[in-house]
Amino acid sequence: MVSTLNKIIALFLTGGLALFLACCFHWPQLSKLLMGQPSSDSRIWVALGLIFIPVTAATGAVFTGLSEVSIQRIVKRSASSRYVARLLGRRRAARNLDYWRGRLQELASTDASLSWIKNQPKADAPWLLEASAIGNFHCTARPETFSWLVEDYSTFLLAANLAFVLAAGVAYLFLGSIAARLGLWWPVVIPIEGSKVVLLLIAALGGIWSLCSLAAGRYLYCCEVFCRQLSLWLSDSRLSGVVDLKPGKR
Repeated sequence: MVSTLNKIIALFLTGGLALFLACCFHWPQLSKLLMGQPSSDSRIWVALGLIFIPVTAATGAVFTGLSEVSIQRIVKRSASSRYVARLLGRRRAARNLDYWRGRLQELASTDASLSWIKNQPKADAPWLLEASAIGNFHCTARPETFSWLVEDYSTFLLAANLAFVLAAGVAYLFLGSIAARLGLWWPVVIPIEGSKVVLLLIAALGGIWSLCSLAAGRYLYCCEVFCRQLSLWLSDSRLSGVVDLKPGKR
């Protein structure tokens, strides 16, 4: 669903943001290390340049995997939970999805091409219908429509990954402050006091919420397009002949 170029861009942007935050948090140690090197010695800069790309890619892959089991799952809940959709400011997008999902279920219940779903366990029917909608979209969508949806889904993945990186950075800072107050060791402790704590927390939560809202909006739109495409296809197929959508048949 995501092109190779979009995957690479998301990987490096995610890893780049994570490394940028790490450099900001550990800047005193890094500056001492770099200042200790002779200015005429270019080997350190060549080495940093050579390891930057693989380290960024590896960091991006790690944070992408962590995002898939955390932020992305929360965002995907907006497709089935009105509460999560409202929390992320996507109530209208959720309502649009519910409309086309209901329309699809209505058409599927009376359409011969999807009658095989009725014979499956009731708990499996929703995802089987969704899988049929996704497969139908890949077969029937126009190239420009497919391209638009790829871009939307890529935006969902990138926004969710960046939200996780930002949340991890904020958690790292606050855990450091807590460790310092308890007298525990922590790699780096940045003193945050008074109103700065409140301002930092508001800014961080605002950034995380906006990224999650963006991700939810793009994901809900993708789900809506899948349901709408199959609904329209089923409506047209009644006039022009039906193709069986059961797996293994054409």
